Amino acid sequence: MWWGCATCNVLVCGAYIHGRYRFISRNNHAKHAQIATHTPAPLFETSIPSKDRRRLQHRPPSVTEQPNMVKLLSTLLATAIALSAVTAADTAQDNAVKHVVKHKHKHPAITSRKQAAPTIPKKKHNVSSAHKTTKKAKAKAKSTTRTTTKTTHVTVKQTTHSSEKQTTATHKTTTTTAHRSSSTRTTTLYTGTPTVVLDYATVVPVSGNAAQGYYKFQNVRFAAPPTGTLRFADPAWPTHEATVNNGSAMADSTTCASQEDCLVCNVWAPAKAFELGAKYPVLVYWFGGGYVANGKGSVNPAGLYNITTDFVYVACNHRLGITGNAVGPSYQHQGGSTNMAVRDAEHAFKWVRKYISNFGGNSSYVTATGFSSGGSQVLFQLTRYAGHAEQLFDQAYVTSPGLTPGAGHHQAEVFWQNVSTAVNCTGGDLTCMRNVPFSTLTKASSSLVTQYGYQMQPRNDGDFLPEMYEAAMYQGQFIFSGPVVITHEQHESNGGQVPGISTESDVINYVHGLFPGISDDAMQQVLTLYPSSNYSTQGFRAADIYQGLHHTAHDLALTHALQNKTFNGYIQIPPAGHGTDQPYYYYNGGTGIDATVAHKMQHYLLSFVMTGDPNAMWKTDSRPFWPRYDTQTSGVQLVVNTNWGNETFKVLPGDDLDNAKTLFWNKALWY
Repeated sequence: MWWGCATCNVLVCGAYIHGRYRFISRNNHAKHAQIATHTPAPLFETSIPSKDRRRLQHRPPSVTEQPNMVKLLSTLLATAIALSAVTAADTAQDNAVKHVVKHKHKHPAITSRKQAAPTIPKKKHNVSSAHKTTKKAKAKAKSTTRTTTKTTHVTVKQTTHSSEKQTTATHKTTTTTAHRSSSTRTTTLYTGTPTVVLDYATVVPVSGNAAQGYYKFQNVRFAAPPTGTLRFADPAWPTHEATVNNGSAMADSTTCASQEDCLVCNVWAPAKAFELGAKYPVLVYWFGGGYVANGKGSVNPAGLYNITTDFVYVACNHRLGITGNAVGPSYQHQGGSTNMAVRDAEHAFKWVRKYISNFGGNSSYVTATGFSSGGSQVLFQLTRYAGHAEQLFDQAYVTSPGLTPGAGHHQAEVFWQNVSTAVNCTGGDLTCMRNVPFSTLTKASSSLVTQYGYQMQPRNDGDFLPEMYEAAMYQGQFIFSGPVVITHEQHESNGGQVPGISTESDVINYVHGLFPGISDDAMQQVLTLYPSSNYSTQGFRAADIYQGLHHTAHDLALTHALQNKTFNGYIQIPPAGHGTDQPYYYYNGGTGIDATVAHKMQHYLLSFVMTGDPNAMWKTDSRPFWPRYDTQTSGVQLVVNTNWGNETFKVLPGDDLDNAKTLFWNKALWY
């Protein structure tokens, strides 16, 4: 059939195929090289099969209804000489339609040539949270017989939970309820800036734009303020917020060490997610800091977004110090919650599952990542409740997980009583401790930690964390099915020696400080595994003990527990100390970092986030294939060392952690 375009005054030939206008321009007009983006006015129609004549009652407005009627009629006269070619063109077009229908299984977007009449696509318009749909628009929506959805051009390979088989899933737009979500996606373009409406709050970005490719939402609450009766209690869902959250209520640098009202997240979302309605993989980051310092702003993902914007980034705070790690018999007897820092992380993951679809995230494709204590946060989520719990994320990228076992219940009780006495809450009364000003409580706690060397970290509580995660993994008490990357540095103890250590007695006292509950027999095994003859000073001996206990033992426990599901990495980039790799993963320009090495490490990370395989994407950057660890042989790991010249990345057999020292810290010490 022939059509006159009311917008650009061009005569075009096309067909009305299953709800879409398909045009071929006689003048090879650029606007008609693809499906038209505007509604043409029909001049006349030819060669319409009788079975399709019923469509005429649903065709677009006639030419007499068009503002450019005179011009279109003139165009019609000018084309009279082309009538001899019309029949042939239309016949060919009709045959093409028949071919498509005959092979409709090859065209999933087309289901039947006899389907309902098409609906003219409506123009996009900006909608704010206060926008009211007119009665006319509502009536038109009700009459719509077919809803057209868009899809992105990005696909990701998703690893199923039941097997290693990978399937390809295309992110589609949706107006339905998100996975495990109580809210429907209501995100719309709002004069160029998205407004995200949750069931308890409305949030807008603090920075970013479509040109940058992403928006940053700052200080989004994932839990109610842990103040008053919620101090020393499990995290609770946030309450209704009357005002729009633009992220300015608190500084981005706010941590739970500086302010008690701190349980918030930063969310970075692709700009195209709000235009296309697509769902992208999610990366949830946990910061390091020994459970006493730092927060969600520890790293900046802007460098990753310079490579691709096809993912959503989330970073959250959790409680620190005594408000995040209090434990002890009398404390628990009064109803105090244990391991609040880990419970906060658990709650944040549940928030992501429930709400991240509102920010364009795929709640069914979440990667957890963390450095140091942030890495241990990820591992604790696998072993909470001895593995009898919901799996909160789908894959993990863990770097240098760190955790000192800390005090037993006796030491924890002594510490609780000492702090309560210091703030005039005799006997450790929980109600009194909840009413002490936050600054007073944290100051007293920090002073006692310094004085006695007490470790403010998660510990066994017999319920939420019945075991430290190494022991739980070796006993099969964990819940996880999915790929994992785990890496460590060559010198996690930063290659130095512990100051103030000069004799073996000093070493023994140092270990007792790290692990107050260690038995005499276990201490003797430590001294045997780390003989003085292997070290130039007792300070280096103590540092090596610390590295095994606090860092590297965790890697082997996870590797053995998950068998062939892990990709293992060994970072030797000078100085190869704790955290040397972090500026590479989050590189965003600057000096002192090899940009080529950084980009390859970022490609490993992003490829894993988007596909579950660090090798699947950016294959042209010459980085080597990173194989999975094989527990049936000697193991294999990716080793990164910038001193090797052009061969910075190598895949080498063996596992530097598979030795008697690591096995001791993982097994003998716990049983």
